[in-house]
Amino acid sequence: MLYGRDGGGIETALTRFDSEGVEATPAEQEGVAQQYSAQRFRREMRDAVATAVERSRIDTSIATPPTHSDTDRSLAAPSPTDGDSDE
Repeated sequence: MLYGRDGGGIETALTRFDSEGVEATPAEQEGVAQQYSAQRFRREMRDAVATAVERSRIDTSIATPPTHSDTDRSLAAPSPTDGDSDE
């Protein structure tokens, strides 16, 4: 049963459904209804949650921080005499 989004769409669709019925056989109707079964909902919800959990995993391993050479002064704090020359 399809209906438009305007105000009278669902009312028109229900009136037409009441007067015309459906063309699907009971077996076809059951097949459509099974698309919305509780078992399918639970299965697909479990799959969606499992996928979301896997995608949200965070690497909690602790990596060894990089070491810097003692001669790398670009990362060292300036000494008290750096740049304070009176010469």
